[in-house]
Amino acid sequence: MEASLKISDPNVKLNVNKEAKSSPFGFNSPTERLRKIACQMRSTVVDKEYSHAHETAERIITDLKEYPWHARAVMALAAFALDCGNFHLLSQVKDGDNLGASLAVLNDVQGSIISTNKETVSTYHCLVRNVFLTVQCLVKLMGMLQRHDHAKFEDMIPTLDKARHEFPDFVYWAIFATVVCSSTLYMGSSRWVSNGTLSETRDWISHVLETLHDYLKQIEDVKGIVDEYLERQVGAFVTPTGILQVLKCLLFPKDTKKHYVYYGSMKSRVKIDDEMFNNKCVFLFISELFGIEDEIKLLKKISEDLASDPKCEKHGMRKNDFRILWLPIVSSSSKSEKIKTQFNVVAQQFVTWSCVVDYSIVEPASQKLIKQELGYVKRPMVVVFNQRGRRTNNDALPMLSAWGCHAFKTKKSPVLK
Repeated sequence: MEASLKISDPNVKLNVNKEAKSSPFGFNSPTERLRKIACQMRSTVVDKEYSHAHETAERIITDLKEYPWHARAVMALAAFALDCGNFHLLSQVKDGDNLGASLAVLNDVQGSIISTNKETVSTYHCLVRNVFLTVQCLVKLMGMLQRHDHAKFEDMIPTLDKARHEFPDFVYWAIFATVVCSSTLYMGSSRWVSNGTLSETRDWISHVLETLHDYLKQIEDVKGIVDEYLERQVGAFVTPTGILQVLKCLLFPKDTKKHYVYYGSMKSRVKIDDEMFNNKCVFLFISELFGIEDEIKLLKKISEDLASDPKCEKHGMRKNDFRILWLPIVSSSSKSEKIKTQFNVVAQQFVTWSCVVDYSIVEPASQKLIKQELGYVKRPMVVVFNQRGRRTNNDALPMLSAWGCHAFKTKKSPVLK
């Protein structure tokens, strides 16, 4: 079998939000529909080219178009389960049970097939098991697609977008294999599908199952980063309780117990929980390590002005109410000595303002959050947060460049609005 499983129309789109219609009472029993599907599958003859099986699978997918894609595979499997239970019950009719034997004949159940074709039956059972596991994986994958916005997380979980595009094909092959299972189950002894045909179908669905397992594993491997991103997003931008919570969400690893930053005037680390940042308005300077000389010169001048008379009050705002904090964004793969040296050189210029202790503490989830929520795209920016942790200015750098300290000395300043 070829690696590609593409069979569906490339124009088919996966709608992860589509829900099946239900009755006003909250549940609409699909029993009659399942029986119809079971009848379609049971009456399908599996030929060497599988043309009838393909037609039946496509017809079932079309007939269930109002259902989400994963639900179509579930419906086909449920329809097969109705017949499968009936088959196994009637295939175990004991000798002397004339009524049971009559029902078995009426339902075209040949008990002798089970005992005389052991190798074929073994292959058949393996096929049925793989179909069940495939549908199970489809349901799990759909849950992940619904949980994670693929457009937002596609760079963190590239598999999401790939799985979304291939999902209709996976569903098709699951239903196709279910049709083969159902058709084979009710064939008389003269039409029993060969072991080679079952083995081929088993191999196809096994390939689908293996691909789904790979996708699920890849998504699970980075699921922790996505969950952490969502947790930090809520803490920093949805329900912040104060500036300290925002800084902890943006700057520090999740399990950090003591949160330190480097403070230039003290030439040492200080805890952000102390008076240094608590109830302060923070100017968060976000940039790369290189090419920020002009921005550093500007912020240095502003910080020196703030430090010259920290208790000076203008229109209800003291200079001491402000803090400037540098947050360098460096790729996790950039760990060269040159990067470390440059970080130390820039950090030493911060005489009256702060920076992170180590540029590498900013984790991927935080970097993603800074890019998505703050709009950072490798261009230096200054984001302003008030004492309550609310963002009051998306980028005050142009205003600071034009006005200097006059941009935020008063409560009526556009920087703090």
